[in-house]
Amino acid sequence: MGKKRYTVSKAVSVLMTDVDQHAVTSSLAVMLKKNGKVKVPTDIEFFKTGMFKEIGPDDADWFYARCASILRHLYKRRPLGVGRLCKIYGGRLRRGNRPGRFCKASGGVMRRALKALEDGKMVIRKPNGSRVLTPTLQRDMDRLAQVIIKIDREVLALQQKRKKIRKPVSNRMYKIKIRNT
Repeated sequence: MGKKRYTVSKAVSVLMTDVDQHAVTSSLAVMLKKNGKVKVPTDIEFFKTGMFKEIGPDDADWFYARCASILRHLYKRRPLGVGRLCKIYGGRLRRGNRPGRFCKASGGVMRRALKALEDGKMVIRKPNGSRVLTPTLQRDMDRLAQVIIKIDREVLALQQKRKKIRKPVSNRMYKIKIRNT
Protein backbone atom coordinates (compact mmCIF):
# COMPACT_ATOMS: atom_id res chain seq x y z
CA MET A 1 0.00 0.00 0.00
CA GLY A 2 1.06 3.56 -0.65
CA LYS A 3 1.94 6.16 1.90
CA LYS A 4 -0.73 8.54 3.09
CA ARG A 5 -0.07 12.09 2.08
CA TYR A 6 -1.21 14.81 4.35
CA THR A 7 -1.82 18.26 3.02
CA VAL A 8 -1.33 21.27 5.20
CA SER A 9 -3.85 24.03 4.61
CA LYS A 10 -2.14 27.38 4.47
CA ALA A 11 -3.97 30.26 6.09
CA VAL A 12 -4.46 33.02 3.58
CA SER A 13 -3.71 36.42 5.04
CA VAL A 14 -6.22 39.07 4.11
CA LEU A 15 -5.05 42.64 3.79
CA MET A 16 -7.22 45.71 3.81
CA THR A 17 -6.59 46.25 0.10
CA ASP A 18 -8.26 42.88 -0.66
CA VAL A 19 -11.66 43.98 0.65
CA ASP A 20 -14.37 46.25 -0.73
CA GLN A 21 -13.15 49.75 0.16
CA HIS A 22 -16.62 51.14 0.81
CA ALA A 23 -17.18 48.45 3.45
CA VAL A 24 -13.79 49.24 5.00
CA THR A 25 -14.46 52.97 5.18
CA SER A 26 -17.94 52.60 6.66
CA SER A 27 -16.85 50.02 9.25
CA LEU A 28 -13.80 52.12 10.17
CA ALA A 29 -16.06 55.16 10.65
CA VAL A 30 -18.32 53.16 12.96
CA MET A 31 -15.25 51.93 14.86
CA LEU A 32 -13.89 55.48 15.25
CA LYS A 33 -17.21 56.75 16.54
CA LYS A 34 -17.65 53.81 18.89
CA ASN A 35 -14.23 53.83 20.56
CA GLY A 36 -14.23 57.61 21.13
CA LYS A 37 -10.57 58.23 20.30
CA VAL A 38 -11.37 60.83 17.63
CA LYS A 39 -12.55 64.14 19.03
CA VAL A 40 -14.79 66.06 16.66
CA PRO A 41 -14.10 69.82 16.48
CA THR A 42 -16.85 71.99 17.93
CA ASP A 43 -17.30 74.19 14.85
CA ILE A 44 -17.50 71.30 12.38
CA GLU A 45 -21.08 72.14 11.39
CA PHE A 46 -19.88 75.29 9.59
CA PHE A 47 -17.26 73.52 7.42
CA LYS A 48 -17.37 72.87 3.72
CA THR A 49 -15.13 70.09 2.44
CA GLY A 50 -13.82 72.22 -0.41
CA MET A 51 -14.12 75.49 -2.26
CA PHE A 52 -15.82 73.67 -5.13
CA LYS A 53 -18.74 72.64 -2.89
CA GLU A 54 -21.77 74.86 -2.43
CA ILE A 55 -22.86 73.57 0.97
CA GLY A 56 -21.36 71.45 3.71
CA PRO A 57 -22.08 67.75 4.25
CA ASP A 58 -25.57 66.73 5.34
CA ASP A 59 -24.51 63.70 7.39
CA ALA A 60 -23.93 64.39 11.07
CA ASP A 61 -21.11 61.83 11.22
CA TRP A 62 -19.25 63.01 8.14
CA PHE A 63 -16.11 63.84 10.12
CA TYR A 64 -15.76 60.20 11.21
CA ALA A 65 -16.23 59.07 7.62
CA ARG A 66 -13.55 61.53 6.43
CA CYS A 67 -11.14 60.35 9.14
CA ALA A 68 -11.79 56.73 8.16
CA SER A 69 -11.19 57.57 4.51
CA ILE A 70 -7.95 59.34 5.42
CA LEU A 71 -6.83 56.25 7.35
CA ARG A 72 -7.59 54.11 4.31
CA HIS A 73 -5.52 56.40 2.08
CA LEU A 74 -2.69 56.39 4.62
CA TYR A 75 -2.75 52.60 4.54
CA LYS A 76 -2.49 52.49 0.76
CA ARG A 77 -0.19 55.46 0.04
CA ARG A 78 2.04 56.15 2.98
CA PRO A 79 3.37 58.70 3.95
CA LEU A 80 0.90 61.48 3.20
CA GLY A 81 0.71 65.14 4.09
CA VAL A 82 -2.02 67.74 4.05
CA GLY A 83 -1.24 68.91 0.51
CA ARG A 84 -1.44 65.44 -0.99
CA LEU A 85 -4.70 64.72 0.81
CA CYS A 86 -6.12 67.98 -0.54
CA LYS A 87 -5.29 66.80 -4.04
CA ILE A 88 -6.83 63.37 -3.43
CA TYR A 89 -10.11 64.80 -2.16
CA GLY A 90 -10.24 67.62 -4.70
CA GLY A 91 -12.93 67.95 -7.33
CA ARG A 92 -14.25 69.94 -10.24
CA LEU A 93 -14.88 73.63 -9.72
CA ARG A 94 -17.82 74.70 -11.83
CA ARG A 95 -17.33 78.21 -13.17
CA GLY A 96 -20.56 78.97 -15.01
CA ASN A 97 -20.08 79.37 -18.78
CA ARG A 98 -16.34 78.86 -18.53
CA PRO A 99 -14.91 75.33 -18.49
CA GLY A 100 -14.61 73.56 -15.16
CA ARG A 101 -11.24 73.24 -13.48
CA PHE A 102 -9.72 71.05 -10.81
CA CYS A 103 -9.81 72.53 -7.33
CA LYS A 104 -8.17 71.21 -4.18
CA ALA A 105 -10.20 70.26 -1.13
CA SER A 106 -10.17 72.25 2.09
CA GLY A 107 -6.84 72.08 3.88
CA GLY A 108 -8.39 73.02 7.21
CA VAL A 109 -10.55 69.91 7.23
CA MET A 110 -7.52 67.75 6.44
CA ARG A 111 -5.41 69.37 9.14
CA ARG A 112 -8.11 68.98 11.77
CA ALA A 113 -8.79 65.38 10.80
CA LEU A 114 -5.09 64.52 10.92
CA LYS A 115 -4.73 66.35 14.24
CA ALA A 116 -7.67 64.39 15.68
CA LEU A 117 -6.09 61.13 14.47
CA GLU A 118 -2.74 62.14 15.97
CA ASP A 119 -4.37 62.94 19.31
CA GLY A 120 -6.04 59.51 19.22
CA LYS A 121 -2.61 57.86 18.75
CA MET A 122 -3.56 56.41 15.36
CA VAL A 123 -1.22 58.44 13.19
CA ILE A 124 2.42 59.39 13.74
CA ARG A 125 3.88 62.62 12.41
CA LYS A 126 7.29 62.32 10.76
CA PRO A 127 9.94 65.07 11.00
CA ASN A 128 9.25 66.20 7.42
CA GLY A 129 5.57 66.83 8.24
CA SER A 130 4.05 63.76 6.61
CA ARG A 131 1.97 61.22 8.50
CA VAL A 132 2.05 57.42 8.70
CA LEU A 133 -0.14 54.87 10.46
CA THR A 134 0.91 53.34 13.74
CA PRO A 135 1.74 49.61 13.52
CA THR A 136 -1.05 48.73 15.94
CA LEU A 137 -3.66 50.51 13.83
CA GLN A 138 -2.35 48.84 10.68
CA ARG A 139 -2.73 45.46 12.39
CA ASP A 140 -6.25 46.37 13.55
CA MET A 141 -7.21 47.41 10.01
CA ASP A 142 -6.01 44.05 8.66
CA ARG A 143 -8.06 42.28 11.34
CA LEU A 144 -11.06 44.35 10.34
CA ALA A 145 -10.54 43.22 6.75
CA GLN A 146 -10.60 39.59 7.90
CA VAL A 147 -13.89 40.20 9.69
CA ILE A 148 -15.38 41.83 6.58
CA ILE A 149 -14.28 38.86 4.43
CA LYS A 150 -15.83 36.46 6.94
CA ILE A 151 -19.13 38.36 6.89
CA ASP A 152 -19.09 38.46 3.07
CA ARG A 153 -18.59 34.69 2.96
CA GLU A 154 -21.48 34.14 5.34
CA VAL A 155 -23.75 36.41 3.30
CA LEU A 156 -22.72 34.65 0.09
CA ALA A 157 -23.40 31.24 1.66
CA LEU A 158 -26.87 32.39 2.73
CA GLN A 159 -27.61 33.73 -0.75
CA GLN A 160 -26.41 30.50 -2.35
CA LYS A 161 -28.59 28.51 0.02
CA ARG A 162 -31.63 30.68 -0.71
CA LYS A 163 -31.27 30.93 -4.46
CA LYS A 164 -29.39 27.65 -4.99
CA ILE A 165 -26.96 29.13 -7.43
CA ARG A 166 -23.85 27.32 -8.54
CA LYS A 167 -20.68 27.69 -6.49
CA PRO A 168 -18.24 30.37 -7.60
CA VAL A 169 -15.13 29.30 -9.46
CA SER A 170 -12.87 31.74 -7.66
CA ASN A 171 -11.78 31.06 -4.09
CA ARG A 172 -11.42 34.75 -3.28
CA MET A 173 -14.77 36.07 -2.19
CA TYR A 174 -14.05 39.76 -2.65
CA LYS A 175 -13.91 39.37 -6.43
CA ILE A 176 -17.47 38.07 -6.59
CA LYS A 177 -20.03 40.77 -7.19
CA ILE A 178 -23.45 40.06 -5.76
CA ARG A 179 -26.50 41.76 -7.18
CA ASN A 180 -29.22 42.62 -4.74
CA THR A 181 -32.57 41.78 -6.25
